[in-house]
Amino acid sequence: MKSSLLLGNGLNRLAGAMELAGLMHSLAGDKRQNHRKTFGDVSSWPLAFERIYSERNKNYAEEAVSKSELKKQLGDCIEKSVSTVKDWPLLSEFTNLPVKHILTTNYDYNLEKAVNPKFRREKSPEKTKEKLYSLYRKITPSGQFLREADKVVWHIHGEIEASESICLGFEHYCAQMGAMRHFLTKPHEKLPGGPYINRFLEKPTGALEREADSWLTLFFTHHIYIIGLSLSLMEIDLWWLLTYRLQYQLRHPKITKNKIVYFCPASQEPEAEILELMSALGLEVRALGLGTKGDDREKWMAFYRRVFNSIKSDLNEQTDGAD
Repeated sequence: MKSSLLLGNGLNRLAGAMELAGLMHSLAGDKRQNHRKTFGDVSSWPLAFERIYSERNKNYAEEAVSKSELKKQLGDCIEKSVSTVKDWPLLSEFTNLPVKHILTTNYDYNLEKAVNPKFRREKSPEKTKEKLYSLYRKITPSGQFLREADKVVWHIHGEIEASESICLGFEHYCAQMGAMRHFLTKPHEKLPGGPYINRFLEKPTGALEREADSWLTLFFTHHIYIIGLSLSLMEIDLWWLLTYRLQYQLRHPKITKNKIVYFCPASQEPEAEILELMSALGLEVRALGLGTKGDDREKWMAFYRRVFNSIKSDLNEQTDGAD
């Protein structure tokens, strides 16, 4: 079975990208010191965005702004904070791993530029007609079409060049989750009564030869390695997908099951309840040590190096097993 990566903001932060709290402050549009002191306590993306939208439209009429305008402002802030290729010491190594599909919750194009330093969004032929949701939002950094491409990047929470697609706020999260459910459960034209996902899973080896219609199918047909993503309970779309995946596997015990591996620092493991939930949903948690020398950046670099080596070892074993 092939493998895919799901990358969060962790590696981006090593490259100097702005942290989430800084982005939230940039959207708040309020100069009061007290507001800035308390705002950092709101750590969840969806709730933070809803708070900003509500405050700027209810409490401060002179700063009223639409959600579309807020997302455009966010995209502009991210674009300004994007670093150069030379600042990505590990990002290129992860993208060079022998996997074709790379999923990301990030809105920027650092991954594409790590694959192809000359990448420009408008040059990619793999354009999506989606305006709001991101079930099919794929980019081939090399400019090739999907089947011929060596790498495909899926922006599962939207992208800055299509700011309406940036997934922020519970309204957007829940609406996207509804679209995800429809995609997976809609009837298949050749399988009366069966869901669409059966097209990829009806034959144990068939899924390996088909190209993904959506990144959702990869959660059933590929091993997934999750890196640099906190996977808090606010990521309700991903938690729903993990739950649906388990339910599908229970209903179809004969299908070839993939594995999903979640990496985290041993010193920052999720709370016991979250770990138990991950285990119940079939995730494998690999807690690796942070570095012990240098500053924080060097310690995190050492952690991601260990993650890289762990994935590389897995991929080598899978290749050896295929032979």
